[in-house]
Amino acid sequence: MYRVSQKLALLSSSLLALSSCSEKPAEEAAMDAKEASYAGPQISATAAPNVAFVYDYAFSLPNSAVPVLQEQNAAACEKLGPTKCQITGMHYNLVRGGGVTGSLSVSLDRNFARSFGKDGVAAAEKLGAKLTSASIEGQDLAGQIAASKRGSTANALQIADIESQLKEPTLGDRERAEMRSQLESLRSALEESRNTQAASETQIALTPMTLRYYGSDEMSLSDNPITSAGGAFLASATSILTILLFGLAYGLPWIAVALLIIALWRTTPARKLRAFLMPTKPES
Repeated sequence: MYRVSQKLALLSSSLLALSSCSEKPAEEAAMDAKEASYAGPQISATAAPNVAFVYDYAFSLPNSAVPVLQEQNAAACEKLGPTKCQITGMHYNLVRGGGVTGSLSVSLDRNFARSFGKDGVAAAEKLGAKLTSASIEGQDLAGQIAASKRGSTANALQIADIESQLKEPTLGDRERAEMRSQLESLRSALEESRNTQAASETQIALTPMTLRYYGSDEMSLSDNPITSAGGAFLASATSILTILLFGLAYGLPWIAVALLIIALWRTTPARKLRAFLMPTKPES
């Protein structure tokens, strides 16, 4: 009986150890999935080689952290070098009420866009920011590139054929002039096809990314409900005071005019004028 109890105890401890080991990887996987979803959508450049992507991230963070995060993102772009990342735009705005907004636009090598966005989200988290939106839009340019290549090949063949015919000494002047005119048109079409292909390839190779920053006072106070209520009360009181001040600003001049008219109406010249204009009839 003792041996049976000992075996049961050993079996129970083994099962508990196995269950704890299986729960740990599950928890880690759940945490990884949560972090991945918070970091926004991630698409590898190799998964869609002929798609031009456009990245857009938006963050909500304390007002004081907006310039800090903006500078960190700009420094990260400069660190990659001009061949991999270039800053194409930067905005910083102090809006009414003391709020702060900003943005940073960069043009990235498509192979570095995914990691740059991921690092940007991580840097934002360290400053207490929240990723409020993340989007990746893609345009498939495979068909456009293929059409440009076909057009270039066809135009090149026709150009070679006409150039060969122009070498014939028996060709008449009129036919030669027509062929040269056709040759110029084909060369223009060939250049246009090549430019279209080059533009599409450049659009695929360079990935635009915009990082938007929206500052708020409430975020800097860790979303405390009491503090938020106090902030709402202060905002309401400020609004009421503003309305009263505007009312006084617009109403005071009219009140002053009315008081001036009343004061003039009670003066001696005004009484004489009233008596002259509206004389009282003597009692019979």
